[in-house]
Amino acid sequence: MRASFGLSALLLILLLTVGACSSSPDQPEGVFTVRNQAARNMEFGNRYFERAEYDQAVRFFQLALRQNASVDHQEGVVRAHNSLGKVYGAQGDVEAAERSFLRAYSIASEIDYTGGQLQSNSNLGELYLTLGRREDAEARLRAAEAMLPRGATTPEAAIVYHNLGSVASRRGDYASAESYIRRALEINTSEGQVAEKASNHYMLASLYSRQERFPEAVQAAELALELDKSVENSRGIAADLTALGQIHSRAGDLETGISYYERALSVEAALGRHRQAAAILNALATSSRSLGRESLALQYEAERDRVLAGGRP
Repeated sequence: MRASFGLSALLLILLLTVGACSSSPDQPEGVFTVRNQAARNMEFGNRYFERAEYDQAVRFFQLALRQNASVDHQEGVVRAHNSLGKVYGAQGDVEAAERSFLRAYSIASEIDYTGGQLQSNSNLGELYLTLGRREDAEARLRAAEAMLPRGATTPEAAIVYHNLGSVASRRGDYASAESYIRRALEINTSEGQVAEKASNHYMLASLYSRQERFPEAVQAAELALELDKSVENSRGIAADLTALGQIHSRAGDLETGISYYERALSVEAALGRHRQAAAILNALATSSRSLGRESLALQYEAERDRVLAGGRP
């Protein structure tokens, strides 16, 4: 009796097991493993980029690029090229940055990946803006704006609006510039993006400074600095301190300007960013000379030349 019951129970278990297996999806284990690894490496790269550790960021973005390419994940390839372009641009290698962005745009166009085209156009617009190629920048940014859904409130839309604000500011259309920047600020605020909010306030500071509205410029730059410090955004902190140095200097308060420039130089030196450090040293030399401190100006210029020659700031 016990043996018969045991055999029946065993048969029932086997049947149930077979039935359960037959209804399971016929899918090989480890699907998307490589794509998931690439996504994680993109995350690592972004973290290093935010900390201005560019060599490490490049390493992880290139690894993600190879991994995505190995499984023909073209959207991932586009994102990796765009990320590499951002790092190259931050390092001052604008030619490599442009190549990466153009490659990303080309692939995104081939596969009809609108998000990739939008991001590539936005990145190219921002790059051309820094190079003074305003017409090229605006063309790319207008193309990106046209790809946005009507009434878009995404982080990508905020980047496009922010950059269009920069273009408008450069051509002296301050009303349009402020409108675009505030649209970006509204989106970044609703999304809780602190560093991006800081960037918007930094742009408002620049906009007000161009109009010689110095008290408002100082207030906006101080708010940008407060926000960047709250998330330890070193690159943003350096930019905010430099902006405060420029604003105070333009307003005629050279002593305060020098104080902010010195603080900005300390941050750039800690980050090892030679090009930015050299620009600040040049500003310090100019301000010192305006105050009649010729020997100090010469020291700053000598340090600038040393940094440009490859010495650590």
